Amino acid sequence: MEYMMLKDIIQVGYDENGNCKGEPTLRLKPERLKWDIPEPALTAMEVSMEVAQNLIDDVEMALLVWTDYGKGFIKKLNVSPDAFLQMCLQYTYYKNQNKFSLTYEASMTRLYREGRTETVRSCTTQSSEFVLAMVDPKKTRTERLQLLRRACDRHQELYRDAMCGKGVDRHLFALYVIKRYLEEESPFFDKIFPPMYLLSTSQTPLNQVDSEMYGMDAEQRLRLTTAGGKFKFSSPYHFFLFYFDTERKVKLVEVFSIILSPTIDQGRFIGLANSVPLPGGFGPVADRGYGVSYIVAGEHQISFHISSKRSADNTV
Repeated sequence: MEYMMLKDIIQVGYDENGNCKGEPTLRLKPERLKWDIPEPALTAMEVSMEVAQNLIDDVEMALLVWTDYGKGFIKKLNVSPDAFLQMCLQYTYYKNQNKFSLTYEASMTRLYREGRTETVRSCTTQSSEFVLAMVDPKKTRTERLQLLRRACDRHQELYRDAMCGKGVDRHLFALYVIKRYLEEESPFFDKIFPPMYLLSTSQTPLNQVDSEMYGMDAEQRLRLTTAGGKFKFSSPYHFFLFYFDTERKVKLVEVFSIILSPTIDQGRFIGLANSVPLPGGFGPVADRGYGVSYIVAGEHQISFHISSKRSADNTV
C-alpha cells in the first residue's frame, strides 16, 4: 500500500481530471468475453453475492490520525509505545463496555522458519489493575503511573514470550486440529474453542518502503498520504473520530480517552472523512466486538482503524 500510494503520487501523478499522466506504451482494443454459465452456477453466484454484500454492509469502520504526540512522548514515560497503546485500548474498552474481555494482539514469530504470528493476550491482571486505578478518583497520578509502567512491563514480557515460541494459542490450536482429526471428545477444548476475542488488535509496521527510494522519512511519507494534515479539531481530554453513517451524514464518536490527560495540551485531530490513513484495517473477529489496527508513525503521529458490526447492539 505504501509503495502504491507513493509511486502514484510522486512518480506517476494525475491530471486535473483524475486521469493518470503519461502516454500508454501499448494500446489494445477491448474485446467482450461471452461466458456460458450454467443456471445452477448463476444461482450460486447470486447467493454468494448477497452473502458477501450483507457482510460488507454490516461492517462499520472509523479512522483516526492522532497528531498531538507519538512515540517520542511515550518513551519519556519509560514505557514501550506498543504496550502504552494496548493499555489505552484496555482503558477505553472498559469505559465503553464496563467490563474486561479477552484481547488479541498479533505478534510476529519470524525468528522461526515459516513462522507467522502468535497471540499476545493483552488483558492481564496488571492491565486490569491499571484500568481500575484510572476510574478510581481516589487514586493519585503517581499511583496510576506506577501501575501503567507495571502493566506495560508485563505486556512486553508476554510479547517477547510470543515471539520466542512461548505463546499458547497456536499450540492449543494445533492440539484442537488433532482432536478434530481424531474425532475425540474433549470438554476442555469444547469450552475454550473458538476463543471469543471481543477486542482484536494489531500494530501495522510503517517502514515497508525504502525511504531512499523517495527521499522521505516515515513521518514525511505518512503526512503525504494523509492529505497534508488538514481538517484539525480540538478537545482537551478525548480522541474523537468521524465516520459516515448509512445516510452519509458525518457523525462524531468519542472512542478513546487519553491517559494522563492533564499533561497533554489540547488534542489536534485530522478529520478522516477526507484523508487516507496509511495502515490497513480489519473487521472484528467477534460479532459483538471491535477490531483495532494501529500504527506508531514516528515521533508525533499515531493512526487507528477501528471496526465493529452495525448489527451489534453493544458497540458505538
